[in-house]
Amino acid sequence: MSAPTLSYAALRLPHRSPPRQPRQLASAIFVLGIAVGHGLNQPRIRILRRQLARQKHAARRDPLTGLPNRTVVYELLDRSHPALVGLCDLDQLKTVNDRHGHPAGDRLLQHVAGRLATAMSGAGVAARLGGDEFALLWRVPQADPTAAGRTVLDQLSQPVTVAGHPLRPQASLGLAAAGPVLSGRHLLSAADTAMYQAKNSPGHVQLYQHPAPRRRRTDQPDGAATGNPPPERKPPCRPARILTSRPRAGRSCHRRWCTRWPPRC
Repeated sequence: MSAPTLSYAALRLPHRSPPRQPRQLASAIFVLGIAVGHGLNQPRIRILRRQLARQKHAARRDPLTGLPNRTVVYELLDRSHPALVGLCDLDQLKTVNDRHGHPAGDRLLQHVAGRLATAMSGAGVAARLGGDEFALLWRVPQADPTAAGRTVLDQLSQPVTVAGHPLRPQASLGLAAAGPVLSGRHLLSAADTAMYQAKNSPGHVQLYQHPAPRRRRTDQPDGAATGNPPPERKPPCRPARILTSRPRAGRSCHRRWCTRWPPRC
């Protein structure tokens, strides 16, 4: 009888998977480390969050007066679309700085900022653009914009004592109402134009008036309305080339050569 033969497949050892206990232990240690680290870092995370919140608040506030700054004003103009915008310029601040010192001027600015914030409470926002300029934004349209601006200036002009010196703040106010022509940041530019008109008489309130478009009469020829002759129309100037060399012999030059620069038409 022949001896039985064994195949290679019969001699191969069965496959054994690695034990699961070390894997589970490593996973548990990893999760525990994350939990411990998160718990230890919670105080530091809270501190960083408070610092970030303070920095965000400071980036949108004026450091002297605490009012919203120019960034907030631009955001409100672009998103909220206020109905009335005013630009207030404090008169004679330079005189206060020269006579009583810059600390007195800063104190006066703080008093003015507080009064503007009180006057605009519930109606809109008061902000400081910089220097002695403040922006006023009304949320809803005003029946009489000039009267609304005068009310703010009356509250602003109450006497105040700064560094032992009695002062009476005075400001000029320019207003611009939103409409089909003015909106967004154009309101601030229009209010600035009106404010410079109001500064001709300090303490005055000036409402911006959009200039009416000029109408050209079509029943008269050009210049007849003003009595002046119509302007002479000249042909367009043709570019001239400087003659740097003569044309070679045997060829005719059909271009117009100019030896004078600049050309005169």
